[in-house]
Amino acid sequence: FDLDIDQLNLNDYISEAPAETKSTGDEVIDLSALKALNANGSLRIGKLNYGKTKISNVRIDLKADDGVATLSPLSANLYNGAMKGSLRLDARATPDIAFKQTMTSVSIGPLLQDTINNDMLSGTGTLNVDINTKGNTVNTFKKSLSGTSSLALADGAIKGIDIAGQIRGIKNKVNMLK
Repeated sequence: FDLDIDQLNLNDYISEAPAETKSTGDEVIDLSALKALNANGSLRIGKLNYGKTKISNVRIDLKADDGVATLSPLSANLYNGAMKGSLRLDARATPDIAFKQTMTSVSIGPLLQDTINNDMLSGTGTLNVDINTKGNTVNTFKKSLSGTSSLALADGAIKGIDIAGQIRGIKNKVNMLK
């Protein structure tokens, strides 16, 4: 397949979430549908909206065969920056998931405000995530989770915390002790 969509507003297609049911985390995750999937294709979306989040130039390539599905590249432009990465699902034996993503030059404040309604950080950020997990249940996924992540903010601030003021306060107390 090769799909090219100019604009897509997912809000038009997604209804309110059903009431949450309690989960123990021990329910088996069934990825067996991937074993029968044989697909190769590309999806491009010019502008994508979900909630308040706005993303552009989305590109997702899918390759699936024999129980392994890979989305790569998994890329887009968002909030003055860009993201690029991949997702690999292996359902051949015990489900195995690998996720890699790099976001560069992203305006963190507007992104957080639009996606999770949180205005705690500001600045331009770079985020790197490289994680792997394996298991048949959510609890085993959590226990086997491994990988790395990093966040770097330029001209950033944690709103509500005056770090410079706290440093000045410590300096003043040290000077008073002298």
